[in-house]
Amino acid sequence: MAVGVPGVQLIATLAPASPQLKTPSPLRSYQICTLSCPARVLVYENVAWPLLPVFTDPLFGLALAALGRTDEALASFARALDVNPALFDAFNGRGTVLSKMGRYDEAVADFDRAIALAPGSVDAHSNRGTALQHLARWDDALASIDRAVALNGHAVIARYNRANLLRARGRH
Repeated sequence: MAVGVPGVQLIATLAPASPQLKTPSPLRSYQICTLSCPARVLVYENVAWPLLPVFTDPLFGLALAALGRTDEALASFARALDVNPALFDAFNGRGTVLSKMGRYDEAVADFDRAIALAPGSVDAHSNRGTALQHLARWDDALASIDRAVALNGHAVIARYNRANLLRARGRH
């Protein structure tokens, strides 16, 4: 087990800790790195995962999803929400994965929960609008994406999603 401790310390040097956390988190820091190179999650699993009884970082779920391991990603989000049912990143992340899986009703429900926790989240509003578009709920989709644009008019993804929606509806 002594081998694992230096591994965790090494992980902590890969990226700065999240500013939302009061104490440094080597696990969250590493997960930020995995989003740019999802294959690194395999290294993480071999070094740090065995040291933790319950790992609850929602970014780990996104890394698993990036590797195509969607069932494990959903389980990771569920584990995070079991520990903290008010975790914005877990709802938004799980909604993103569910949307990519074509499970749009479930995705919208998760984006709604994320928005309830962080009403100013451009990403959650934009993601919700995209999922609603797939459900052919055009007016709701446009309202959600317009809310994202209103929150940050420079949010490129939200403006892109809005343009796609209007083009799909012939309103460009």
